[in-house]
Amino acid sequence: MDLAANFSRLLETGDTQHAIEYRGKWYTWEILGRIAQDVTRQIKAAGVPKDAAAGFIIRNRPEHIAGLLLLLASKRCASMISPLSAPARIIEQMRSSNLRLYLASSSTWEQSGVLDAARKLGAAAISISDDGDRVDILAHYSPSAGAGRTVAPDCAAELLTSGTTGSPKRVPVSRDTLNSMAIEMQAMLTAMGDRVDEAEHTPHLVFQPLSTIGGLVYSLPSLATGRQIVLQEKFELAVWREAMSRHRIKLAGLSPAVMRMVVDGGVTPTELASVKAVRCGNAALDSSLRETFERIYGIPILTLYGASEFCGPVCAWTLDLYHQYAAEKSGSVGRPLPNVDLRVVDADTNSPLAPGVVGLLEVKAKRMGTHWQCTNDLASIDKDGFLFLHGRADSAINRGGFKVLPQEVAAVINQHPAVATATVIGLPDRRLGEVPAAAIELKPDMDSVTPEDIELFLRDKLLAYQIPKQIVIVDALPRNHMLKVSQHELPALFKLKDE
Repeated sequence: MDLAANFSRLLETGDTQHAIEYRGKWYTWEILGRIAQDVTRQIKAAGVPKDAAAGFIIRNRPEHIAGLLLLLASKRCASMISPLSAPARIIEQMRSSNLRLYLASSSTWEQSGVLDAARKLGAAAISISDDGDRVDILAHYSPSAGAGRTVAPDCAAELLTSGTTGSPKRVPVSRDTLNSMAIEMQAMLTAMGDRVDEAEHTPHLVFQPLSTIGGLVYSLPSLATGRQIVLQEKFELAVWREAMSRHRIKLAGLSPAVMRMVVDGGVTPTELASVKAVRCGNAALDSSLRETFERIYGIPILTLYGASEFCGPVCAWTLDLYHQYAAEKSGSVGRPLPNVDLRVVDADTNSPLAPGVVGLLEVKAKRMGTHWQCTNDLASIDKDGFLFLHGRADSAINRGGFKVLPQEVAAVINQHPAVATATVIGLPDRRLGEVPAAAIELKPDMDSVTPEDIELFLRDKLLAYQIPKQIVIVDALPRNHMLKVSQHELPALFKLKDE
């Protein structure tokens, strides 16, 4: 699959076929092509060099998809910037990316300091109105101002990591890698029960941010093959459930946080009657949530594992694997996809470990090359090749010499019937170095549960050193634009004190 060639053809055809549904309105390829032409014309008029990369403060909107497809079709690198950050963070990302061109919606350019940041860099600023009717030049490219970081000639995009432990980082992705990702994702979705030959009847619902791999992995391959997508700027339960019923979706994509919203929001089995499977990634899926969802809806949950660094998923369950191994391999995120190799190594010696032994996960994905990529994920691979994740090596808590894995403690807290979501981090302690602390969201109508109740529940389920020193109950855990719990914002929830 050649994404650049496909998008170039689709944008130029003027086809009246429906491509994207957004807020109840269909956008045809003719409309997307017109917006792309306007963007092309204004980039040229702004004096931007033909090969210059573009920083894109990209929103989940049809006109922004038109701009993105134009960049890919014209072989300009699209360097993603999240629009969901505060203006100061957007400005910081613009300065660090240091490019000759930036695209954004008119409402983004109106935020304090954003347009000034582009002008100070000497970069062109192109505004795409929120209704897609206007594309304007707000600043011309100024070669004398010094803007102009170059990217590799074959770079198709710079993707943002999720930023759960700090500021998002840019991951360069070549055109060949993006093409390979598109091919492999189509094969993965077919194995999950979503046949390509049913495309005209089953659009993909996309609410994951387009600034990250989560949004691109399901939108680009679909659009490149003429498949329709239903786009949400962010997840809205009412809009999602209506679209699920009306389009008779066969494969849904839900992160654990969104899955909880579906369960708590009272979505009925009838509304999801067409769904053959739910793919689930983005964060660890608590076993009690999985059991609740599958019991209510009778729909298999197919977990997967991937990252921006791999340009998408590298490991997943398929329907065939689920029917054969679901009970036996509970807790696994599946087997490696074709063209992917996994191994677990010792953190100190880098020696491969035996099946079932926990160590650092390494990934070799053909789409990214022939080298092994080391992760910070603690993992084990069983004798049948199923991958199990055990938290992150860089988040392990050393409590006076005893290692505490936050994910293991959080999994036990999540067993409490009143807990919706729990997360565990390490807090500094003068005597022990670190101690675990837990922040908890409760289920609706469970406000009477106290931290003391949670601690009592844990006493016969955890070792003494694993029990959190502090437990706080909050209305909502801080989350990033991918709805993952934002780890670097968690310490502010706790009172820092010595044990």
